[in-house]
Amino acid sequence: MANQTIPVRQEKEPHGVQDIFAETTPEQAPQPERPEIGVEAAPEQVPETRPEQAPEQATEDEQSRRQYVTPAPAEEPVAVQPKSEEELRVEAILSDHLEEIFMQMNPEEQAAFQKKGEETASQIAVLLQDVKVKVKSILDLIRDWLKAIPGVNKFFLEQEAKIKTDRIIALHEQKHKKI
Repeated sequence: MANQTIPVRQEKEPHGVQDIFAETTPEQAPQPERPEIGVEAAPEQVPETRPEQAPEQATEDEQSRRQYVTPAPAEEPVAVQPKSEEELRVEAILSDHLEEIFMQMNPEEQAAFQKKGEETASQIAVLLQDVKVKVKSILDLIRDWLKAIPGVNKFFLEQEAKIKTDRIIALHEQKHKKI
């Protein structure tokens, strides 16, 4: 009884389902379709190009490539306008008492803060050219600029904005009294 072999029942798979894990012999494996040797396959059809059309086509292709490959015109350097005396004074007022805070910032923050400060100063200088100065607008510009300081105290921000606005208004009044 120990050496008896148990017959394995082989069942047919229903409707074309094949056992992909079953071992197949080379005779049972599906064979790819191969053309018979000695039989020539039909030649592929290649569109004919006439010799007189080929040069025109090449020149059109070259022209279209040139259109897209042409380098962009070099950007002209933006002319930096010299700052007016009033704008320099506004910048001096804005930067007053902020040196220590500025030095505590990392270089990226310093660059962003400085750029925004210069923009604010130029906007304030434009506002100061009007006959009627808009104090609220100046205060808002300064407040927005001071908000760029990381971790700024809200009360410090308001106090500094008001002090700087008052000094700028005094500068404006002093300038107009001379006239």
